[in-house]
Amino acid sequence: MFVALHRDADKKDDLSVGYFQLFRFASCKDVAMMVVGGLCALVHGAAAPLMLLVYGMMTNTFVGYELEIQQLKDPNKTCSNESIHWTNGTVFETSEGATVPCG
Repeated sequence: MFVALHRDADKKDDLSVGYFQLFRFASCKDVAMMVVGGLCALVHGAAAPLMLLVYGMMTNTFVGYELEIQQLKDPNKTCSNESIHWTNGTVFETSEGATVPCG
């Protein structure tokens, strides 16, 4: 009996407020600040994946440059027409058949 009365008392004390009722006393300035804050949160959340893309492209540039430097250490290879050539004029190709850019 006591438990049933206790549950009824808890239900009377619980107040539920709708989502839009939370902001019924917000001024236009408050709403504008919440919108700006939400947009800033979206930009901040998108920044980490975008920085991963930037760092990935930067790493690929460094690796490509090091590959170019390593290939041009060979005295039989030269850089012409933005690709590495053998001194006899043939184009240098990697084992996959790709050319190595230079310049």
